[in-house]
Amino acid sequence: LACPTLFVCGDGPRMLLSSVTPCTRSAAALATRHLIGLGHKRIAFLNRPGRRTILRRFEGWKDALGADFDPALAITVEDWTAEAAQRGVNDALDRGLDFTAIVAAGDILAAGAIAALQTRGMAVPGQVSVLGIDGLPQGQYLSPALSTVSIPMHAVGALSLELLCETVRLRKAGVALPARRIELACELIQRASCGPPPA
Repeated sequence: LACPTLFVCGDGPRMLLSSVTPCTRSAAALATRHLIGLGHKRIAFLNRPGRRTILRRFEGWKDALGADFDPALAITVEDWTAEAAQRGVNDALDRGLDFTAIVAAGDILAAGAIAALQTRGMAVPGQVSVLGIDGLPQGQYLSPALSTVSIPMHAVGALSLELLCETVRLRKAGVALPARRIELACELIQRASCGPPPA
C-alpha cells in the first residue's frame, strides 16, 4: 500500500488529498465581527500575503465588513515578524490611514502592531484596538494582554492522525474513499487589547 498522505493546516485546491485544517476564513470573520460589535467600522487587516490560509483570513475580514470593506485598509508587511508589523503600521499611520482597530493575520503581527501604536503614544485599546489570530500562549503576557482567535492545533493533530489511521484501515479492507476536507471552528479569546472606538 502507498503511504497515505494528507494536508495538515492547509488544503489542496483540486481536492486530490484529504485535509484537516482550521477554518481560517471564519476565524478572521469572527475577529472582525467582534470588533464591529464593539462599534468599530474602520478595521484594518495586517498581513503577510503568500499562503492560501492567509488569503482565507483576508476573505473572512472582507466578508465580515460587507459594505464597509475598504481595500486601502489592508496593511501588507514583508515578513512574519513583529518588527515588520511595526514598520507596516508606522507606514500606514504616516500615510494618514484612518482606522480604529486592527485584525492581524497572526499574533506575532499583532504584537508588532501594539508596539508601533504604543511607541507613537497611542493607547491600546483606548485609541486603537488590536486583535490577533493564532491563540499563541505568549499573547496573554503582552501589555495589554492580546485578544485573539485561537486555532485548535491539538484537535487538528488528533483528527489528522485519526484520518490517516482510518484511511489505512479502509485500504486494507479494499475500500477507497474520495478525499475529504475537515475544517474546524476557531474560538475567540477576549482579553484587554480590544475595546470600543474612541468617542
